[in-house]
Amino acid sequence: MQNKKLIALAIASLALPAIAAEAPAAALAASTAAPVAAPASAPDSESEDALDSVVNGLASASETGEASPEGEKAEEARTDAAQEVAEGTAGDKTGAADAKSEEKNEDAGAGSAAESGADGVAELRTADAVSPLAIVPPFLDFMPYVTSLKDVEEVFGKNARLYDDGRYGRRHIITGQDFDLGVTSILVYYTDGGLLSDVFLRIPAKERPRVLEALREMTPSMNPDGIWTSDGGRDCWRTKTAELSVGPVKGDDFTVEYGATARQIRETRAWIEADPAHRAPRFAGLSIGISTAADVKAKADGKRCRILGPSHAKDGSSTYALSGPCFGVPGEYQSLAWIAADSGRLTRLFLQSRGDAVGFASVLPALEKRYRPTGKPGEFEAGEAPARNVWPAVIRFTPYRKAAGSTVEEGTLEFFAGIDGVKKEEAVWDALLEEKKAREAQARQVDSLFE
Repeated sequence: MQNKKLIALAIASLALPAIAAEAPAAALAASTAAPVAAPASAPDSESEDALDSVVNGLASASETGEASPEGEKAEEARTDAAQEVAEGTAGDKTGAADAKSEEKNEDAGAGSAAESGADGVAELRTADAVSPLAIVPPFLDFMPYVTSLKDVEEVFGKNARLYDDGRYGRRHIITGQDFDLGVTSILVYYTDGGLLSDVFLRIPAKERPRVLEALREMTPSMNPDGIWTSDGGRDCWRTKTAELSVGPVKGDDFTVEYGATARQIRETRAWIEADPAHRAPRFAGLSIGISTAADVKAKADGKRCRILGPSHAKDGSSTYALSGPCFGVPGEYQSLAWIAADSGRLTRLFLQSRGDAVGFASVLPALEKRYRPTGKPGEFEAGEAPARNVWPAVIRFTPYRKAAGSTVEEGTLEFFAGIDGVKKEEAVWDALLEEKKAREAQARQVDSLFE
């Protein structure tokens, strides 16, 4: 069978990729030199309840009614994938691009070389508690992070058409292989290193009940510990390392998606750490996605800039609330910094400004000079994504305006690097296991009543 041939090829020729392991300590990052002032601890009079109140208030202020950066990107990518796998089989595209042997190293808009050189470099911090990704079980002909682009071309031949246009990098659209599931087309996405990241199957709507039953019978051979769940018309099977999603019917089709859990987080983080000088936004001596809580706390001098925190979330992340002109932005009066549960690094920074609309407006040209616009007003990216599951860091600038329910105008500046979430996904798996154990215990208890 084709799948046995492909898996044998992949395992024989490839070791698990670097994306499955954490970045080495020798990797280089842009400098995050701390200010001279020593960090100030929160006054003893500030209780944990008071801190939580401040953090919750600021967090509410940071929500502008838009979807979270993580959720927005994930849903956008899933929608685009479904659209592309539907359109790619019509034969109306302008043609497949030739495969490129070298990886992309785009750094457009991520900052000037002169600026990076002036800052110098420092050894990348490895305050990291995330374990390397274990092997993801193969699904049909595909094994994430083992199957390569060349493997797919060798197995599927002319039925696999390669595309390299658009913002999602290299990808194949495969036809002529239904796997006895009624599959009409397959969309395969790759990492920036040319290894399979995830796969989408397009199947006619009428086949969904049969396909779901077939997949439920198939998954125990992939991993006997896997668990099926249903939510909002979507059926999902997952293990600690893999997730298989059977989407709801949309129009005449539905999609089946397979890949590693938290793959966007792992691939994004690996990509940023491979070249932090150009992919981690620099701001006021910090590098978003690289700097740690210690770097943030060093901003506080106890006088003009004060800091409260950390406030700990259930997922293990932490938040610091800062008040005063801590970063030097005109009109800045308060800000919020999120520290990743996975790595202890700065994943998000949100600042608010009042009383200096003219000065704050100068932030926008500074961003335009360094970063790539996304097409949304005031939004920029640090670099160009080389693959679907790589999310460049995002910077959002909002000019002065009155917030809902407020009579005061203010502007906001936000940085976000999607490097956090592996532990959150692991917690989801742990919760599923506990729920399964509880159901099994309850079933045994009920059964004993009839003995």
